[in-house]
Amino acid sequence: MEPIRQSKGNPLAALLLVFAGSLVLTACNSESSDAADANDTPLQAPSFQALDDLTLIRGQIVEAELINNGGGSLTSCVADLPQGFVVSVSANGDTCEVTGTATEATELESADIIATNDAGEDTLTVTYQVEEPTAFITTWDTDVESGISANDEITLQTNPNLDYNFTVDWGDGTSDKNVTKDITHQYVQPGTYTVTISGLYPAPYFDFELSIEDELFIDNSDASKLLSVEQWGNRFWASMEQAFPNANNLSINDLSTPNFSQVTSFRSMFTFNEAFNQDVSTWDTSAATDMAFMFADSYFDQDLSNWDIENVKDMNGMFSYADLSIENYDRLLLSWSEQTVQPNVTLDVDSRFTPNAEAARNALINDHGWTINDFNSIAELFPKIDDQAIQFYTGQTFEDALTNNGNSIDQCEATGLPDGITISRAGNGMACNLQGIPTTAGFSQATVTASNTFGSDTALIDFNIVQQTPYITTWKTDNSGSSDDNQISLKVNNSNGYNFSVDWGDGSTDENLSETITHTYSTAGTYTVSITGDYPLPLTDDPKKLLTIEQWGQRSWQSMTYAYANTEDLVILATDAPDLSRVHSLKGTFSRANNFNSDISTWDVSNVGNFEEMFLAARAFNQPIGQWEVSNASNMRKMFENADAFNQDIGNWDVSNVTSMRTMFNGANTFNQDIGDWDVSNVRDMNAVFKGTLFNQDISRWNLKNATNATQFFDNNSAFSTENYDKLLIAWSQNPELVEDLEISFGNIQYSAAAKAARDILINDFNWTIKDGGELLD
Repeated sequence: MEPIRQSKGNPLAALLLVFAGSLVLTACNSESSDAADANDTPLQAPSFQALDDLTLIRGQIVEAELINNGGGSLTSCVADLPQGFVVSVSANGDTCEVTGTATEATELESADIIATNDAGEDTLTVTYQVEEPTAFITTWDTDVESGISANDEITLQTNPNLDYNFTVDWGDGTSDKNVTKDITHQYVQPGTYTVTISGLYPAPYFDFELSIEDELFIDNSDASKLLSVEQWGNRFWASMEQAFPNANNLSINDLSTPNFSQVTSFRSMFTFNEAFNQDVSTWDTSAATDMAFMFADSYFDQDLSNWDIENVKDMNGMFSYADLSIENYDRLLLSWSEQTVQPNVTLDVDSRFTPNAEAARNALINDHGWTINDFNSIAELFPKIDDQAIQFYTGQTFEDALTNNGNSIDQCEATGLPDGITISRAGNGMACNLQGIPTTAGFSQATVTASNTFGSDTALIDFNIVQQTPYITTWKTDNSGSSDDNQISLKVNNSNGYNFSVDWGDGSTDENLSETITHTYSTAGTYTVSITGDYPLPLTDDPKKLLTIEQWGQRSWQSMTYAYANTEDLVILATDAPDLSRVHSLKGTFSRANNFNSDISTWDVSNVGNFEEMFLAARAFNQPIGQWEVSNASNMRKMFENADAFNQDIGNWDVSNVTSMRTMFNGANTFNQDIGDWDVSNVRDMNAVFKGTLFNQDISRWNLKNATNATQFFDNNSAFSTENYDKLLIAWSQNPELVEDLEISFGNIQYSAAAKAARDILINDFNWTIKDGGELLD
């Protein structure tokens, strides 16, 4: 803090400041000598500003600069001050400084301070008196069980780092004088007594030990016998270190503010104190440098936002295991972050903060280098739901879950939901469930609130409810199938919810269907079939009778598992694409669909995880699907097995989440595209991936860090070159992440002498078992 400088025209009789725990008389030259020199003004003699009479308290530290309204460049300052005070010329030479401590009580006295420069001198007469501090009064119950003294005694302890010389009135008609160290007093009988302390008593103190190894607090005092502070007195306290630890019956009944202006240490003041929880917001902490463990393991929970903590360097454990509330922690952070605090302070707080105080906390950490160990934001205990955009269709059963990425939800509420949609809490509290059958098409925005006892989170849900249109197909009844030549069968998977209506294309309809149904036509022929309602997965026992898909319709599909498996002549003529946003499995969708080769490149498969057998033995399929987003795929087992015609560029596929590629291209004897940049690091099963293929590309960049099964990897492959095999062996042998103990087969593929050492590394260093055609000899 810079000294307050007295301006001309506004004289002060006395300017008294509490600075760093001291009485400060601030005074300075109102016109600097530098300014005089700049204007060539002749030097003037000093001229002091007069002071009113001063009253000091014994033990008070004084630091003063006197107000000099005259000339500076002082050559000397002398005074007849009492013992303990020193007068000197200020560092800039403009005035006189007085420092010292009021050590003895005095009546009204005076002292002369004389300042001299080359132009003359001036004398300031200071009139002062030093008063004895008033008594520190407490009450005690000797009969409290815990304590180091007997039940008819109390022990006053002294801080070993401070000097004491006090008188104690024990409240039983007896007293002790000139006490300089710990003292134990015995009463005639146990009871409650008022203890009055006067004289040099710089700090209350109670001794304790912490056993870190045993996690024990060892009380070596009578702190629990202390009942109250009835009077602080006007004394200047020197320390509050270990003032009231474990004082579990303490109440401070003196509501006046104690004089802590000289207190630098509040360390462990209320450690393990299970009683004290009173307003201390007016305490002067401006001189404090140490607040470590001040409220550790206590029940204290008060607002400390008014505290001046600019000089505090140690807050280790300050609120560890304490009961500081979120509200008061917020207040503390918001206020303290605005102060000019010390750098690199560690603050320990067993509490949480709200988002309102997060920026303040970050400022202490980022701007001042603080380390704050707390329980993090209360927001971590809130539910956490995210905004979403949802498209769905009228007349279909809608089910969706707003995933909760936070703490468990107690209640889900919503406003603005589309007609027919309701909201509920998931049983485990980790989602808000939306369900119902939308009745009205249109756009709307709903506000969903997920809440628990700690707080809430809100998400905006943009709904686009689309008018449902039918799924339209054509069928030839007299193709071979399980039903008669004038029939077709629509199959239902009981694990999916069905409630659909069918227009059979012959003038007849069926409604509210939920079971497998076979329809009989009056004559065999080709018919157009339209389906509306809840029809989540298209299945049939008559796949060879299905000729075309004319329209996918505005509708949501839930699965395509084996939907068109074993179809013989299926053609997709639809100009729209199916909504697969809720489909997670395309397992076997076109497996053994022998002649299927329709363009499905525009399908959105981004949510699909299972592609197993999707094109298994789909021998005619060869469409460009290289732009599919497959990053959620985990299973590509048998995906193109025996897909004889397929040879499209799929090198840009993101397969980083795939764990099984077992027989993925087995028997796909046309496929030979560059897939060398695939991230296969999560693939575990690579058995027979390229078995029976003509694949011959560089896959040396593949990282087999998690592979556990690669038997038959390249068995019966007659195309893979020695050059590409060499590249593979050399690159893989240099991969420090490569899996160990792997059995892998390359069929009859041979390596050259250039790759022999690399192959040996795989065998000897990585413990691989490699089956191949051996070394290619010249």
